[in-house]
Amino acid sequence: MSEFASFIKQKYSRLDILINNAGVNFSKQLEEGSILTAKIDTALSTFSVNTLGVLRICQALIPIMQERNYGRIVNVSTEMSSLSQLAIERYPLSPSYRLSKLGLNGLTCLLAKELKNTNILVNSYSPGWIKTDMGGADAPFTTEEGAQTAIYPFLVTLQEVKYKKGCV
Repeated sequence: MSEFASFIKQKYSRLDILINNAGVNFSKQLEEGSILTAKIDTALSTFSVNTLGVLRICQALIPIMQERNYGRIVNVSTEMSSLSQLAIERYPLSPSYRLSKLGLNGLTCLLAKELKNTNILVNSYSPGWIKTDMGGADAPFTTEEGAQTAIYPFLVTLQEVKYKKGCV
């Protein structure tokens, strides 16, 4: 990660926007049909990418944002991993994936809390069910639609900043 951060700093000298779109689901339907049969190795692998991967990249790149006291971070999560949605029947159980994204939601809250007195804002969002290898062909949204949703928090944030500074 430090090599990547050095590359960003040397090539661009700054980092304004970071979208963390880690999303893997290593589970197999049979083992992920119950939290009682979920494989610990699957959960660890999924958590390593979806949660700890984002933590690693944030630890490496936020210092670049801190140098200018400016940055926008959006973590791509999923509605099915919000605490209010965990028990709802309409979603597949997928415990490894959902727990990893629940961890990502917690990470987002901790980062936002730690950076609250700076001009670095941290949010997460759920793009919905997207047509990807993981989402499948029956998903209602294209990858382009999911990417457009990722840009929205930046646009809202930029408008709020302009308004607060009287620069509308």
